[in-house]
Amino acid sequence: MKTNIRAGLEQLRRAFTLLEMLTVLAIIGILAAIIGPSLGNFKSNVTAAATQQLLADIGRARQLAISQHTTVYMVFLPPGYMQDVACYTLRDIAPKEYAKALTLLDKRMIGYNFLSLRSVGDQPGQHTAHYWSSWKSLPEGVFIPGLARLPDGTSVPIQKFAPPNQTFNVYTNVHDQVGRVGIYRTISAFSNTYSLPFPSEQTPALGPGTWKMWTTLPYIAFNYLGQLVNAPSETLRPADEVIPLAKGSVLYPHDPATKISNPALPPTALEVPPGNSTTNSFNLIYIDRLTGRTHVERQEVR
Repeated sequence: MKTNIRAGLEQLRRAFTLLEMLTVLAIIGILAAIIGPSLGNFKSNVTAAATQQLLADIGRARQLAISQHTTVYMVFLPPGYMQDVACYTLRDIAPKEYAKALTLLDKRMIGYNFLSLRSVGDQPGQHTAHYWSSWKSLPEGVFIPGLARLPDGTSVPIQKFAPPNQTFNVYTNVHDQVGRVGIYRTISAFSNTYSLPFPSEQTPALGPGTWKMWTTLPYIAFNYLGQLVNAPSETLRPADEVIPLAKGSVLYPHDPATKISNPALPPTALEVPPGNSTTNSFNLIYIDRLTGRTHVERQEVR
């Protein structure tokens, strides 16, 4: 009998009282109130982080051009670079370079690097191409707008990775000359060039003699004055550069046998919310063509 009483008292001592349970519930409620808004703003914070990263790296490319007294290219990985005839040909003429290109498949639409064709100390007529960094990626949840598929299966224009001279409209919250808010701004696709070695400095060029061709890559380029220029002529760009960032994810088709990204299939970019890169883009990065300076235009979500 005494043993049973002792056991019952021990169980009571181990149980929670009503006050303790109410205290725990109150603490959980407070934590939920604090953490909830943070989780809701997570994607916005990621987009802001991606914007700051891209701003810093654009600034780095410009400073490299000035300090090295040369033209520095910031090259981006487009959705279908593996379908380019020059990249596809590497499989036969330079297998190691082809293997390097394959390792970049999961960086399409989010990856970029810095490259110059000349450096300080090069002898006249003997220029050496040089990549200044390993390939970088934007934070997960943000990408440079490309082929975006909507939930109903339709797609929006391929935007920054479209062929040269193509344009698309982005909704902005800026004031126009007569004070109206919410105008559409026309943005051009990236310029493209086939005059840069890819995926590394050692990649052989296609074409005889001085006629050289590599994989076609989208780019922005800064000259030794920090100005935006065209490749390969290095003439001054006619307009400023604008780079929108989209919220969402890029889906890379994988080969079921090898479990790696399939080089024959382009990725699918899924914007969340749909179409946010053109109608409610979080940030637009502007690069002044004459100075190379950058600024950000923040968009209100509509």
